[in-house]
Amino acid sequence: MSSRRSEIDFQPLPRDVQRRIAEAFPINRSMVKTEKEGFIISSNYKNYAKDVYNFPLNSTDVWVVTFPKSGTTWTQEQVWLLANNLDFESAKVNLNNRFPFLEMAGLLPEEAVTMIQNDTNNTCETVRVKEIAKKWENPHKILPEQDNSSLFKPIATPKEIAAMPSPRFVKTHLPFYLLPPKLLRTCKVVYVARNPKDVCVSWYYHHKLIKFQETKASFEEFMNLFINDEVMFSPYWPQVKAAWSLRHHPNFLFLFYEDMKSDLIPQLKKISAFLGKQYNDEDYKILKHHLIIDSFKKNPAVNNSELQKFGFFQTDGSFIREGKTGGWRNHFTPEMNVRFDEWIEDNSKDTSLVFKYDLESQD
Repeated sequence: MSSRRSEIDFQPLPRDVQRRIAEAFPINRSMVKTEKEGFIISSNYKNYAKDVYNFPLNSTDVWVVTFPKSGTTWTQEQVWLLANNLDFESAKVNLNNRFPFLEMAGLLPEEAVTMIQNDTNNTCETVRVKEIAKKWENPHKILPEQDNSSLFKPIATPKEIAAMPSPRFVKTHLPFYLLPPKLLRTCKVVYVARNPKDVCVSWYYHHKLIKFQETKASFEEFMNLFINDEVMFSPYWPQVKAAWSLRHHPNFLFLFYEDMKSDLIPQLKKISAFLGKQYNDEDYKILKHHLIIDSFKKNPAVNNSELQKFGFFQTDGSFIREGKTGGWRNHFTPEMNVRFDEWIEDNSKDTSLVFKYDLESQD
């Protein structure tokens, strides 16, 4: 029997949920959910779901899977460099080109494109956003025909990623049941989990930064949406629990973001061993320096500064923020923390998965 899926079930959100989402996210408000687990994603993703599920796999491919804002970009850079013999020169090519985001083509909301196309103000910013939106709709226009792989390509469709030469490096935030069913039998998968309090804060600022995901919600309002599984890529717990249950699979490496922050080099060694690579102590020190947050924020190959130049990001934010564990304490009131802790407790009863919410020292 073929594993290729002919139809993937997505459902409209209940009216009350859709209303709350439309109020909080006035641009990217058209969402759908899967029948299984109620996973929420932009309605445009339906156009790519089959291509993702039927994505052709190669045993040399490496995937990084996370819930959003769990240290994904940081981990991608670690994995790519460790898999590619610490080739820092080639790592100057934009990470979006080296390690594409599998479902990104489906995240641009249809309403946003319509709104931009119908805008008649013709402001400088609108023109810039129109230009980049057209490139998002036609990804092949972003790179010229001549070979210049260092140019920025913020999006590729699943079919374009599938056509890349192996070894391919693929990033996704999707739950495992939407991914190719033979993924773990075929590819190496690195999963990173981050405590949900810091994830929630970082996901909020991500929405504040990206114009097509812009939120009008306060942080407390966003937090309520997050714990009620009413933000994109929710629910949080089923994905991390599923990953935790796979942690002993030989093709699966489960990492905690907090462990990387408290002592990075041992985690780099884990990734190296998982990928079948060996490096000396000096190599790890050089890589660690490359990855420290101050260096990382300034690195144009990973910080998505091009999107800010294009007008896709707000001008007063940064794709890579603090990268700290425990930053949630600056945003949670005591009452909010009580509610969030109750949510954590309710969702932790059937798992041995335990997170760290503060660290004594951080790399």
